[in-house]
Amino acid sequence: MSLGHDESCWVEIAVHLVNSSPELNGGQEQCTSTEWLRDFVDLHSMTGAKVTDADLPKVLSIRHQLLDALTQPSVEKAAPVLNQLACGVETQPRLRKHDGLDWHIDFHVEGATVPEKLIADSALGVMKHLAQFGMKRIKTCARPGCDRLLVDLTKNGSKRFCEGTNCAARTHAQAYRDRQKANKSD
Repeated sequence: MSLGHDESCWVEIAVHLVNSSPELNGGQEQCTSTEWLRDFVDLHSMTGAKVTDADLPKVLSIRHQLLDALTQPSVEKAAPVLNQLACGVETQPRLRKHDGLDWHIDFHVEGATVPEKLIADSALGVMKHLAQFGMKRIKTCARPGCDRLLVDLTKNGSKRFCEGTNCAARTHAQAYRDRQKANKSD
């Protein structure tokens, strides 16, 4: 894949946020508190903005729009959703090195809130990804019963399982048990 590190990170952050939704998470809402959002921000090194109680409903709205965009069947259908999302925030692309991070591009304006950073950086990162690779690298997890999304950043496009729910190990373990059961039947 030839996305830059910052661009691939923002696509992965968008997918991680989308996967917290009940639609993709077995009906369970993960993004339930400011504390969860603070942990999300820390996990993804979104430095420079403090999480407030007012951020949570805005982030849930952003997540809904990203979910809508990432589950569209084509870039043509995803583009209007992303364009609408991105037009609601001011951007100021800058090449920066800060907070222990190597050189990268920040799209958000200085002093942006957490929701503004998510829109500016995630929406633009997803746009760049879709412009370069289309929808084929945004996939649904291959484990039966898992609806979570993944972004396949592998060189050969072979990633099949989502992150964080152990789907690959579960699938491989089940296949092993099935083979063992079939061998006992013989």
